[in-house]
Amino acid sequence: MSKQTSALERIELLIAMGEQVLSTHRPPPRNVISAFTLDEGAFTEWRTRALSALEQFFGSTNVYTLNFQQNVEYNTQVDVQRGLGIPGRQGRSYSSLSFRQQCPGPPSAHRAHL
Repeated sequence: MSKQTSALERIELLIAMGEQVLSTHRPPPRNVISAFTLDEGAFTEWRTRALSALEQFFGSTNVYTLNFQQNVEYNTQVDVQRGLGIPGRQGRSYSSLSFRQQCPGPPSAHRAHL
């Protein structure tokens, strides 16, 4: 298994985990107003793993990593939905970057490897 394949599988797993976190939504009890409706433990595990992957792939100062840190803070549906968009984008970026590193040269040389 190549490093690129492993990374893409990890991203797919993180997206599936995020979707699983969304499925833990439970409305708050009557007479309670709260946006914190997702399982806190599942959210924390997913957020930690996703942030770790972003830092590993791109570093702690990359725009994707910083965006995730700033916009995915709480166990709310909105935060998880924001976060699910970030691994998907970084996965496409990682795949493209990895492919270019494995196939140096002009774009026409890249097509030969397809």
